[in-house]
Amino acid sequence: MRLALRLTLITFSLRSGGAASSHGGTAEGLRAPRPRGGSGAGLASREPSSSGGTDMSHERRDKDQVVPSFLGGLRPGDHGAFIYEMEAEHRAVLTAFLRQGLERGEKVVYIAETHEVEPLLDSLREDGVDPDPYLARGQLVFLAAQDVYLEGGSFDPQRTIARLEDLAREALAEGYTALRVTGEMAWALWGAPGSERLLEYEARLDDFFRQGTCVALCQYDRRRFDCKTLLQVVRVHPLVAFGEEVHVRTTLAERGRAEETLQRETDLWQALAETAHLLASSLEVEEVLSRIVSLAREVTGADHVAVTLVDDAGRPVQRVTDLPRGTLAHAVPREEGFTQWIARTGQTMLVDDVDEEGRVHPSQGEGAPETANPAIVAAGIRSAAGLPLVAGGHVLGVLYFYGLQPGAFRAALPVLQAFAAQAATALENARLHRALRAELAERQRAEEALRASEARFRAIVEQSVSGLVLTDGQGLVTEWNPALAEMTGLPREEVMGRPIWEVHARMIADPMQGERMTGTVRAVVEAFFRTGDAAWLHRRMERKVRRPDGSERVLSSEYFPVRIGGELFLGGFFQDVTERHEAERARRESEARYRALAESTQDMIVLLDREGRILYANPAVARELGRPLEEVLGRPVAEFLPLASPWELLVHVREAFDRGEPVHLERQFTLGEKVWLDSWLVPIRDAEGQVYGVLTVCRDVTEQERVHADLARLSAFHEGILQSMAEGVAVQDLEGRFTFVNRAAAEMLGYAPEELLGQHWTKVTAPEHYARVRAADERRARGQSDRYELDLVRKDGQRITVSVMGSPRFEGGQFVGTLAVFEDVTERKRLEEQLQQAVKMEAIGRLAGGVAHDFNNILTAIGGYAHLLRDSLGKDDPRRQDAQEILAATDRAASLTRQLLAFSRRQILRPEVLNLNTVVAEMEKLLRRLIGEDIALVTVLAPDLGPVEADRSQVEQVILNLAVNAREAMPRGGTLTIETANVFLDKTYARRHLEVKPGPYVLLAVTDTGVGMDAEILSHLFEPFFTTKETGTGLGLSTVYGIVKQSGGHIWV
Repeated sequence: MRLALRLTLITFSLRSGGAASSHGGTAEGLRAPRPRGGSGAGLASREPSSSGGTDMSHERRDKDQVVPSFLGGLRPGDHGAFIYEMEAEHRAVLTAFLRQGLERGEKVVYIAETHEVEPLLDSLREDGVDPDPYLARGQLVFLAAQDVYLEGGSFDPQRTIARLEDLAREALAEGYTALRVTGEMAWALWGAPGSERLLEYEARLDDFFRQGTCVALCQYDRRRFDCKTLLQVVRVHPLVAFGEEVHVRTTLAERGRAEETLQRETDLWQALAETAHLLASSLEVEEVLSRIVSLAREVTGADHVAVTLVDDAGRPVQRVTDLPRGTLAHAVPREEGFTQWIARTGQTMLVDDVDEEGRVHPSQGEGAPETANPAIVAAGIRSAAGLPLVAGGHVLGVLYFYGLQPGAFRAALPVLQAFAAQAATALENARLHRALRAELAERQRAEEALRASEARFRAIVEQSVSGLVLTDGQGLVTEWNPALAEMTGLPREEVMGRPIWEVHARMIADPMQGERMTGTVRAVVEAFFRTGDAAWLHRRMERKVRRPDGSERVLSSEYFPVRIGGELFLGGFFQDVTERHEAERARRESEARYRALAESTQDMIVLLDREGRILYANPAVARELGRPLEEVLGRPVAEFLPLASPWELLVHVREAFDRGEPVHLERQFTLGEKVWLDSWLVPIRDAEGQVYGVLTVCRDVTEQERVHADLARLSAFHEGILQSMAEGVAVQDLEGRFTFVNRAAAEMLGYAPEELLGQHWTKVTAPEHYARVRAADERRARGQSDRYELDLVRKDGQRITVSVMGSPRFEGGQFVGTLAVFEDVTERKRLEEQLQQAVKMEAIGRLAGGVAHDFNNILTAIGGYAHLLRDSLGKDDPRRQDAQEILAATDRAASLTRQLLAFSRRQILRPEVLNLNTVVAEMEKLLRRLIGEDIALVTVLAPDLGPVEADRSQVEQVILNLAVNAREAMPRGGTLTIETANVFLDKTYARRHLEVKPGPYVLLAVTDTGVGMDAEILSHLFEPFFTTKETGTGLGLSTVYGIVKQSGGHIWV
């Protein structure tokens, strides 16, 4: 879409009374730019203006008549101007003008500026006139505008008129009746020096034409000249043709009055021209509407103005007005108001009067609505004019002028029409501008896409791995991409512009053959350009070429026609297929080798199609089946190698076809006897990669199957032995990873066998024993076997102690790893420790008991004599106190002796049936005072606790000693918990605790939240005189131990 600015040109002729009547014509245009830089100095450019005629009478042609009738009346001495807009109009008038001159025997000269000569000559021929004889004898002459008007690069009116006088004299001298000349005047817009004197030139021509030797028609393109200039053109020409309207100047007596009227009209139209400029200065629809309302009231003197835009159906879509806002509230929608009627009919409506009832009295607009909208009456409107805003053949809207007095617009209709035309032009320009912006944006996107496409094409050509050559219509190379230069070794600069047949000859490996083929190639290429077709097009050909460095390559080529803009070119694609040729040669050699191999092998080899039919079979097949190959080929393979299901083998064949991957089968077949065949079904592909067959290779593995079966049975036997062993068995490789673990080993460690496979021995070995294991591995590497102990860590984190018998493993004389057989000795070690502890405690107890007994006897004697000594001394004797101290020391020593006797279980007990809950409850107050306020005492006593038989005082002594020991372990306070419960100690517990017999027991548990103890302290806990306190005797817990043991109980910490 092109932006078409519109202007309205209205001409006036004067009636006898001096009133002006209008005859409007619409010119769409101003599309073409001014040639060569714009208008000349002194000539206005694209300024809308009126073309009011001067002192002229008016004559209108019939619309169906193509050629104006005024041409028939032209005679030598006539000077006319032809103002046109359409090319068809131009061609029709100028053809008639030229033909008329030729027929009258005049010499015809056409001075051309932009129009080409040949179309005018064609128009003459179409009109029945052969121009060639006239051209030949010089009666019809075409000259260029720059040679006539702008000789020497500038314009001089006098020089141009002198040139016309010379042409007229030559025409008469040559026997022609007159000179007929027509010139295109748009050269004045080129900006050449002197162009501003165009109108002076036109005015001075009148004197020349009075000689009666020349008739002239000056051509003005309405699309390129502005209205102001055209108005001046009208003034200076005696005869003017405006399209279908022709104006001829009348008598000179009336010229003065006409020019006075013209001046008044010119002033008005100048105002309209300025208005048009203001309207055209904006291309935004909203702003244009606002300017129309304000400028219409200013230029026409209307009291109010409104403009309404309509859609294609004539319905109002937008309204802008200066009517008071309050009056619009009276508007009443009507089925067809003035706006719809004007939009539908395209007529102008002129209302001279609107009465108080709203009835209208139109002077123009037959058939219009008879009443006005109440909003008009409410605004006090008495007269109105409604004009359609027409542009491009369709109604854009309606422009209303309102007056507060009747008959306000009777004499102003031409001005209103001119303003309406300018308003329509401005609205159309705004609409077209909006469309133009969209089109320009789309065009920009299209241009960017074209540039991107060209860049992509160039990138494809430059980066393509295929060679590309293009030639022009003469077979000369115009494109030679890098890939083709690399293939042929011929640089681009050496072949560009050379004939393709010469380049082709340089590529032939055999120079003599290349020379012979040059003529042939040239002939077929030239024939192709003559006919546009050839049998060798689109045919792939392969040929060996020799590169300049002497190396040879095999190129595949295909030529094709290329048509661009009606021109025929030749293109060609090349591919280097040297590697493919080498591959094909290698493939043929490989096929020969593999065929020889297939023919000589003992394995059966068959090629099958998708239906399992045999396409090929080697001699081994005939030998194994006992049939000649002729009977085998083309038959289903299932006939000769039957399985449990006749379809099973075919299923595997199709699996290889569909998946495109080898399928492995090991099945038992019956070939006279049952045999095992190890078969591979391998898909075979063609050059395009499609599977066309399955190559099946079958090997008799019956003997191997028997050996495998024997080995499997032997392996299962050994596996059964290893898995049934109570000892753990583990095999490690050189890296120390488990390659085999039996069930017993996995259970010892709390794992499933498969969880340990591949794991390193450090996963299950206590970190402090890593060095021991590494040392053992070094001994295995030297071939040594031995036994040792270490701690292993179970999956749940518990530790076990195992006794390991480690042995080296050899295969083929090479050390490959370690075999370890181990058993869990954790319980045994624990029982041994318990036994050692019991024996130690028993020995200590006997020693302590013997010492205590003998020491007690000594203390008895000491105590007796001390009593005698004290009693023999008087109360005031100072030695009596010394004797008393001896007795006190004797009592303390006796207490220690009793504790040793308790530990040695030699004291006298007074057992009774007790409820430990009662004993604990009765001691609770004593215990609270004993442990102090910083320690909380918590008792958890079983409600159904069973009775025990024990010495009450000894049980209380046990509880007190344990409470005191707990208090010492909690210097900052804490919690002391005493619990009772009924428990049953089973055989498992008894196995782990040497002195315990399975059965029911009563549990007394004393727990504190103290600092605890380490393993070293724990091992000496119950030994007499062992203490960690500075003031302790070390007999508290040993006394507890002795009482519990003497009472038939057990104690564990």
